[in-house]
Amino acid sequence: MTAGPAEAAMAPWTLDRALAIAALDETVNAVFVTDADGVIQWVNRAFTELTGWAAEEAIGETPRIFQSGLHGRSYYEQLWKTIRAGKPFRSHVANRRPDGELYFASQSVTPICVDGKPAYFIAIQEDVTKLMEQQRELERLAYIDPLTGLGNRRAMYERVRELVAAGRVFALLIVDLNDFKAVNDCFGHTTGDELLRSVSRAIQRVATPGDAFRLGGDEFVVLHQGDQPLKDNALAARIAARSRKDAKRLVPDCAVTASIGFARYPQDATNGQDLLRFADLALYAAKSRGSVVAHYAPEMGARAIREQTLRQGLGIADFDREFSVAYQPIVDLSSGATTGFEALARWTHPTYGVIAPDEFIPLAERSGQVRGLGRWVLRRALEHLRSQADDHLRMNVNVAYAQLLQRGFVDEVMTTLDEFGVDPARLELELTESQEIDDERILGVIADLRDLGVGIAIDDFGTGYSSLSRLARLPITALKIDRSFVTELSGSERDQTVVRAVISTAQAIGQRVVAEGIETEEELAVLRNFGCDEGQGYLLGRPARVLAAGERQAA
Repeated sequence: MTAGPAEAAMAPWTLDRALAIAALDETVNAVFVTDADGVIQWVNRAFTELTGWAAEEAIGETPRIFQSGLHGRSYYEQLWKTIRAGKPFRSHVANRRPDGELYFASQSVTPICVDGKPAYFIAIQEDVTKLMEQQRELERLAYIDPLTGLGNRRAMYERVRELVAAGRVFALLIVDLNDFKAVNDCFGHTTGDELLRSVSRAIQRVATPGDAFRLGGDEFVVLHQGDQPLKDNALAARIAARSRKDAKRLVPDCAVTASIGFARYPQDATNGQDLLRFADLALYAAKSRGSVVAHYAPEMGARAIREQTLRQGLGIADFDREFSVAYQPIVDLSSGATTGFEALARWTHPTYGVIAPDEFIPLAERSGQVRGLGRWVLRRALEHLRSQADDHLRMNVNVAYAQLLQRGFVDEVMTTLDEFGVDPARLELELTESQEIDDERILGVIADLRDLGVGIAIDDFGTGYSSLSRLARLPITALKIDRSFVTELSGSERDQTVVRAVISTAQAIGQRVVAEGIETEEELAVLRNFGCDEGQGYLLGRPARVLAAGERQAA
């Protein structure tokens, strides 16, 4: 079928020159044509809108008039090499308008050949300035923590690389908030987020601009430049103090504090990943020791591996196979009669063997495993108490504050007592002296336990924060004097005065006094003379575990 005149007129190869130029002139993209030497011969209207150059200003010039200076010589060499070979060249280009304003364009430069050689070049440019700005903003956000506005982990590693490349000496400090989960649980994530923003502002006030970062959760990093380890400690102490102050203002009922670990470059590590890992080991050591700040030491690695292994072991432990309970007698100091026992958990780890309680109990508390372990110990202790012929004996069981905060704890205690047929008055739960005892939730649980008939003892009295006047307001049944006071009784008049005052004051407000760690006859005589009610220690009886009916073995 032969095309008619109308169809032929619309064929591209029959389009007249005027119509072709009009089409190019109306396109939304900037178009300009140069000769073989790159001199501009023609521009369309969109060219002026994009470049800022009028047609009469641009024609006769070369594209150098809108070069930005941001592209290197190699870029232009590659452009000319490509188009002179008769091939099109495509790229993104950054140019400047006559007033100096920068713009970005997606550009294609295509040669028009005559007799097989490039005679003209037609360049088409599409404005992508907004797209590039959005891309730059996305790249910026990729380095920013959206909650606090601090740099994120990626930004931290970039900054570390910059400092290493510059040959700077610096420390990497990891800041971690203790008990932050309790803030989210008790006050909600909105309050938790506000606390994180507040801590970030506190850190920014003492850190060098651009050297503070949030890794995620409640972990922050500060880079501290300079070869001054003592100043690292001072900075860490300031950060901890400010964080504690801000937390106290936002959540006065939660004891949120900060622990900080740090490692130094190049003293401790020569790259960012090792530096962060070593600082994290130091942070772990600070938390384990209950201190605010710790500097990395090589031995922390082996200790951390052990602690991690034990932590994992607690999570999968078969309590009936790996754990046992030893019972240390509590003795009436005036008569010498046994009044009860303290149940003490013992762990034999499959790899490390016997693990001391002062190592695995804090691990269990930090990992949350103390709840399951505590439940198991309570059941074994009451089972043992039921087997005793003397139904006046009392059983003391240690509980962690995390157990008291566990939903349904009081009901669980009551159910276990009923299961083993034990009178609640024969059970006394021991709490370590702590600031947490003032928590309204803890006070409520203690009151409920006392209403049930269960006794409450304050363990290790004298090592924490309590005063006798403070404890007098609590419904506790016994006060246990820490062994550190008992061991000094024979040679310290000061400790004798303190112990005598504790005994007389506690008894005056109706609290029974138990002395821990009695190991010598002299200590026993002094405590009897002071009128102390009860005692426990190696002199009076070592912890023992029941192997069979009526048979005990030291444990």
